[in-house]
Amino acid sequence: MQSFKTPENSYLVRLILCAGILIFIFLYKPQLLEGDGGFKLIICPFRNLTGLPCPGCGMTRGVHFIAHGYFLKGLSMNPFSPLFFIFIFLEMVNSLFGLFRKGRALFSWKKVFENKLVITISFIIVGSAVIYNIFRIWKIFSSSTPALYAFHDSIIYRVVSFFSSL
Repeated sequence: MQSFKTPENSYLVRLILCAGILIFIFLYKPQLLEGDGGFKLIICPFRNLTGLPCPGCGMTRGVHFIAHGYFLKGLSMNPFSPLFFIFIFLEMVNSLFGLFRKGRALFSWKKVFENKLVITISFIIVGSAVIYNIFRIWKIFSSSTPALYAFHDSIIYRVVSFFSSL
């Protein structure tokens, strides 16, 4: 019986996953989130639960714009969109090499993240993301634009309202 747990199969699955993500992002229509005609689609579970924008809010739209060549617009949606786009692209290239070179990819993510410089840069990026999102949430509560904060539409608000009405 042939084993399906070969490095080639692992790279094939990763390649299909990355290609699927890029195809979705390329074909994705950001207009669905704009609320045209009273319709507004919010696909973010964190935002649906709390009403607050999540750390990744704008990432899908940002990568969409980058994939279409609008780098600055993508950057304005979420400053971390280019990093996600680069990661997906690198993983696709790495998986292609791993698939066609019988399991010998260009690099190993495990070895990449054993490098102290990469670990330091990763902590800086994650720290920047945390600071960016704290600032973004602080900005929502300190400004007069409650459009970004939809607590009354959140699941938490509905649950609290339900139990407080009992």
